[in-house]
Amino acid sequence: MMHSSLLLVVIILGSNNVKDVNGLSSSKSPGDQFRLNNWKLTLPDSSASEISPDDLEDDYESSYFYTASDGSMTFYVKGSGGTTDGSNYPRSELRQLCNPDASNPDRYNWRVGDSDSYNYVEGTYRIGDLDSSSRKVVIQQIHAYDAPPLIKIQAESNKVYALIKLDEDGDDEDKVLIGEFDDDEIFSLKTVMSSGYLKVYFNDEQKTNLKVREYWSGYTNYFKTGNYLQSSSSSAYAYIHLYYLKVYTPDSKCTYDSSFTYDDDAASAAGNTAAVASAVSIIALLLIAGGIYGFCYWKKNKSGKASFKDSIDESAATKQPGDTPIVSGENNEAGQIEISVPVEETQ
Repeated sequence: MMHSSLLLVVIILGSNNVKDVNGLSSSKSPGDQFRLNNWKLTLPDSSASEISPDDLEDDYESSYFYTASDGSMTFYVKGSGGTTDGSNYPRSELRQLCNPDASNPDRYNWRVGDSDSYNYVEGTYRIGDLDSSSRKVVIQQIHAYDAPPLIKIQAESNKVYALIKLDEDGDDEDKVLIGEFDDDEIFSLKTVMSSGYLKVYFNDEQKTNLKVREYWSGYTNYFKTGNYLQSSSSSAYAYIHLYYLKVYTPDSKCTYDSSFTYDDDAASAAGNTAAVASAVSIIALLLIAGGIYGFCYWKKNKSGKASFKDSIDESAATKQPGDTPIVSGENNEAGQIEISVPVEETQ
């Protein structure tokens, strides 16, 4: 009897291949069955609304995010849904917040270049109903803050691909097949960033090992998971089911990003400051020119010898050169890229 109890605990808590699938309930909300205090949710409604971690844990559900009859956390997206800035496609997708209690939690993220860093997201997925068997859906990401995604894990035509950026600007991308699945098959997926190396696991088998710290260390990053439909067609739709989800970032590696390109308020303030500085400079120049002209006029009337040109020449002769801005840069050598794929792959 003791052995049976231990076996039941293992099934509910999850083994390598069955993670919480049998321990979920269709009568509980996603926030009751998954730890969502480090996530916010973006919806595919008309305004691409965001749902906070507190609301997610407080039994939030909608037609885009709910518990299905098998207990899975379910993400539904239709192609005609609302989109976020910078994207043409709708999503019902979770975004990692490694410091959710901060006043601006989006700015707290993690870096890939730290030699002792270790971050990962892990999930057990099932691709549900699609309008087309070839429909493309991104189900996991590492996204840079205010920059492109380093990696997107995309399901299409019963295959799973890793779309990986190979340069700092995100212009060069590789598409690597990491696994295949049957209709309604449950599979596991884990994306790891370890000491600057990007590793992807499909059903617990490592599929990639890419050194990215040489070109991606300038960014801070965060994980995403859910249903990012790669279509804006009104007839397109997809359901994605999650049975297990875990994300990990050490508190010590969750750092504040001071970039000013993200906040509209900061950009507006910078623009206002520049405008004021320009106005002050123009006024100062006008005052100087007026002073010189007035002095020349006074001197001419007094002596009859000085002219405006004479005063300008005298001023130029005594003027001291100002500071010259020095702009310096440094050239970074491209890092070596290593991608390793197991010898045997599922065909």
